[in-house]
Amino acid sequence: MEIRLIDEGLFSQLSMLPRFNEWNGHTYRDYLLMNLLRKEEIPEDLKEKIRVLTEPSTILDCIVDHGIKYTYENRVAETPDPT
Repeated sequence: MEIRLIDEGLFSQLSMLPRFNEWNGHTYRDYLLMNLLRKEEIPEDLKEKIRVLTEPSTILDCIVDHGIKYTYENRVAETPDPT
């Protein structure tokens, strides 16, 4: 399984947009947990492990240690110009 995430730098930039944090979490840790905990493919025991971790790097290391790969989205999809 491979999960697509945005990296912490992009998360910080996007956090300046209105409502971004309401939908994606107020910290990068919140963002990671929101995305990982909703994945049905991730076993419940692993979800319990990552739920208590406090550092984003530790969360990412933990999923990799359990055979889950992740890649970073390095840009946000552009909205087509309606004109």
